[in-house]
Amino acid sequence: MQGFDLSKDDLAKVSAVYVRASLIALPPEMRKRYAHHLLSILPPATKIMLVTFDYP
Repeated sequence: MQGFDLSKDDLAKVSAVYVRASLIALPPEMRKRYAHHLLSILPPATKIMLVTFDYP
């Protein structure tokens, strides 16, 4: 994966996001970058529901 293709324009009218298992699907070193990118392109008042799990 080179980068994340979504932009602010793509999400301009989004008011809520359901994120299921995306963090666990990414390599650990990419998870923080993904989260920061998502927060940087979502409108400020967007509600986010994250469903994930952690394992040893």
